[in-house]
This record gives sequence, structure tokens and C-alpha cells, in this order.
Amino acid sequence: MNQADLQAKPWQLSERARKLTSSAIREILKVTERPEVISLAGGLPLPATFSVEEMRVACDRILRYSPAAALEYSSTDGYLPLREWVTQRYSVNGASIRPSQVLITTGSQQALDLLGKVLIDPASRVLVETPTYLGALQSFSMYEPNYVQVPTDEHGLIVSSLTADVRLLYAQPNFLNPTGRRLSLERRTALAAFAQGAGFPVVEDDPYGALYRDQCAAMLASLEQQMPAGVE
Repeated sequence: MNQADLQAKPWQLSERARKLTSSAIREILKVTERPEVISLAGGLPLPATFSVEEMRVACDRILRYSPAAALEYSSTDGYLPLREWVTQRYSVNGASIRPSQVLITTGSQQALDLLGKVLIDPASRVLVETPTYLGALQSFSMYEPNYVQVPTDEHGLIVSSLTADVRLLYAQPNFLNPTGRRLSLERRTALAAFAQGAGFPVVEDDPYGALYRDQCAAMLASLEQQMPAGVE
């Protein structure tokens, strides 16, 4: 093969990459960078609430007393003391979580991508609420699923509309993006019972549950673990 042949054969993107479309979230974030814009389109925290000084002190303490643990390669599931903290934080209301069940990711988008990678094949049926979080659709779409819409009302997703012949259900029980709706306790219990016998995982995305101050927002995992075996 001569030099002319090499120049005539440009490298190519994968077929999956060639199917990618522009990210709506990226376009929204571009707009938010403009100083004259106050955007309500994304779940962006108020910069004035950032715990900058506390983070600076924490980083200094870690680099002073545990630099090797902070900077060296570690196991892919994440720093064990951090996974133990996550375990304690979410082992509430009957939920029992072990550190071996926790995986530390770089944000929820990486978690959604990993879930799509291990659970979705081309043409797999994936249940999603109507409407649902755009970022989840973008992450899962890399793996070419067929989305099955689950209708919702003011009480959240309608559990009676679910079907079992799917790979997964993606749900946001608390403050569904973009509607802000919350799944009622009655429907949470019904969904947990359905999930227990359905034979597919429920991906419970809960970025805003801690903001609900009036009463505890029971995790689907805690409700499911409280049910007797075989309840459907």
C-alpha cells in the first residue's frame, strides 16, 4: 500500500456514532452561559449556594492526610469509605443496601449510559413515562431501544398501563422532569409490587427526592424490600 492509498482512505466513525444527533441539553447549557439569560429550562443549582469554602477545606484535608488514596488508581466500583457512606445514606425506610451494590459514577449521565450498555440491545423495549427526562432518552438512545410510552396524570405514572414484556422501566417518582409531578404513595406501592414479579429492573432516578420536606418520599427499593416474597 503506497502513500496515495493511505491518503485516500479516511478514518470512519462507528455506525452508532453516525446516528447521533445534537444534544438538546448541550444547546440549553450554551444559552445559560450568556450573562443576560436567566434560564428555567434546566435543573441548574444556584451558584450562590455552592459550598466553596467547605469543599476547599475538604480537598486540603484529603490531600494533606490521604493523598495516595485520593490520587492513585482504585477499584472501578469506587472508594470503599464513600460507598459505605452512600450505603448508610440510602439504607432508610426499610431499604437494605450493601457497599457491594454501590457503584460511584461521574454524575447520573454516566450511570444511565452504563445501564443502557448492560441492559439494552437494539430494538429492546424500554418503558418511559410520558413525558420524561431528555437526558435519559439521549443516554439510552445510543443502544437503539424501542421506547414504550407509559401515560401519566397528576398522580404520576399509571401503573395499570405497564407491560412486562420489556427490558426496563425508567421512572422518576419524585418531581418528574419536566412536569414536576410526584408519584403517589399508593402508586409507589403498586409499582413496587409490579416490579417484584415483572422480571425486569426499574431504574429509579431520584435527584430531587431530598428536597421534599413535608414527608419522606419512600424509595421504590424500600417498598419492594418490605413486601413478602411472591407478592405481585
